[in-house]
Amino acid sequence: RDSRKTDRQRTLIINYHNGLTNHRGAIETLAQLKRHNYWTDMLGTIKRVIAECSVCNESKYERHPAITPQQVTETPTKHLDQVQADIWYWEGTKTLTMIDVATRFLFTKCIERRTSQRVKEGILEFCSVVGIPKLLIMDSGTEFNDRLVRKVLTELSIESHTTTPGHARSHGVIERLHLTLGEHMRLLEKSKRIKGPEAVARATLAYNRTIHSATNKTPIELMRAWCRIEKDLPIEEDMGAIADRIRDEKLKRTEKINKQKEYKKPRELKPGIIKNLIRRRKSDPLYIGPYIVREVLSRHRVILGKETWSRNKSIIRHLEEVRVRTRKSKECK
Repeated sequence: RDSRKTDRQRTLIINYHNGLTNHRGAIETLAQLKRHNYWTDMLGTIKRVIAECSVCNESKYERHPAITPQQVTETPTKHLDQVQADIWYWEGTKTLTMIDVATRFLFTKCIERRTSQRVKEGILEFCSVVGIPKLLIMDSGTEFNDRLVRKVLTELSIESHTTTPGHARSHGVIERLHLTLGEHMRLLEKSKRIKGPEAVARATLAYNRTIHSATNKTPIELMRAWCRIEKDLPIEEDMGAIADRIRDEKLKRTEKINKQKEYKKPRELKPGIIKNLIRRRKSDPLYIGPYIVREVLSRHRVILGKETWSRNKSIIRHLEEVRVRTRKSKECK
């Protein structure tokens, strides 16, 4: 009798969940079903049934994503201490962008193809025009992680660091830069009908001559001061104060973000947990899987694999890219 009652409840939930409402959530389903039905722990039953739906697990956004506390990273105190590099796309135009973190000085180079050869040429041009950086931070794209690029970095004695895939905040300075560049590109197209490489060059010029909120100076002023081209800025005192201002601002923002996350506990992972992995293309299902956690690494990374894969085959992803599956999912039928 109890079994028949449970089956009937499950059928009611699945019929409504798969019906005209197109896989809506537990609260919506409860609001509809309780008009004509009632049983004990109605909401709990609905949540358990919907949690097993594979369509929802693969296609819906994660409403409570993994929480990774912000860390205060090292603040460069002089120009070329740290440079970030990335490839930026805008309406068919590919651009290698490199920004000096201390001065916010921007270098751009439009490229025809996203290859390691073009990246190598761009790095060499940056070094010849701006200077040789101590540390170059790059994303995990194959055009950066190639022997041609590694070879030129070794020749120039440049240390390199590769960011964690799927974690844009570890590349935060240049990611925010791309938003600003996009704004400049829209303004140039709207006001002057300028597109393509010329617009990129004009946007770079505008960015380097705009006072930055973190430094209260323009990037070109700071770069010239460090290069001792202009004597308007006392290098030792002024740059020290600017570095302190950047460090204080970063500390304030980090504390604010972490304070907002205090009510949430960081997700703890252990090997063996089943997870789905996020997809990056907008037209695809949001999550694919399942994957099995094989090992938990530092910097909020995990090694994932599948039951059908050998131990030698695995992928590394950031914690924020994965969704925990508490039970085996299946299609609602």
